[in-house]
Amino acid sequence: MMPGMYVESAPSEDLTLYGVVDVFGNGGDANAIEVTVYREGPNGTLGAMLGTSTASTDHGCSETEDEIDDDMVVGTRELGYYEIPGIPSETPLIVKASGNREFWRDLYTYNIYIPNSEIEAGAPTSEECTGEDVHPMGARWSLRPRIISRSDWVSIPLTAGVPEGIRTGSGVVGGEIHDCDNIRVEFAQVNTNPRAVAMTYFNDNPDNPLPVMSRTEGTSILGLYAALDVPAGPVDVAAVAYADDGTVSLGWYRAQVFEGAVTVVTLRGLRPSQIPAP
Repeated sequence: MMPGMYVESAPSEDLTLYGVVDVFGNGGDANAIEVTVYREGPNGTLGAMLGTSTASTDHGCSETEDEIDDDMVVGTRELGYYEIPGIPSETPLIVKASGNREFWRDLYTYNIYIPNSEIEAGAPTSEECTGEDVHPMGARWSLRPRIISRSDWVSIPLTAGVPEGIRTGSGVVGGEIHDCDNIRVEFAQVNTNPRAVAMTYFNDNPDNPLPVMSRTEGTSILGLYAALDVPAGPVDVAAVAYADDGTVSLGWYRAQVFEGAVTVVTLRGLRPSQIPAP
């Protein structure tokens, strides 16, 4: 966060973005989910579309995970696999996940920035996937974009004390708070501008994250937060923590809220694209 410690950007390289589509909370199989990558435009707008792919549970690199309810395994679901070539590193990106509106709500993930130092290279091993399918050859980077079920879109505001739900013309902002080493931060206080109808933090259960209305001291060990019912348009997200020497900034980001959708902003310290001009 301080001059002299900034992480500078490097020349961009092309790579393949790949992974499975994760489901936040509850929901069925993440199959036929459209994953689309955009450059980030001014004030968090959607810039040029860089590529798209439909995640499939029939691919050998798809995954199976347990569905958890009240600490009990109640079933399993499949997470579809996708690949998108021609994605630039060292570039602010937005990743959109969308599916059948009867079951899913669109989710836009911001603050996707791929440092050259994290690019995978070389031939993947056959153990990385099942069957004959393997992860892409050459330069690649793994991302698990999330999508949220329509049922959670309704139930989370209700649990968080917003019984009327998300109004027409508004959306949700959520995500995690991490430090500069990408480690989740507990007791982070988060806010947005414009302000949400309700700001909520979640429990400590990664398999079944639920809002906890009585939690006012900040994020749990998961670093999760949600700003419920934020007007569509530009939004600023910021977080602070309290250390021995007072209030410490954990970062900020400008994104866009989309009507009837979730905008994910996970803070990871200052990004190269946020470094102030000299």
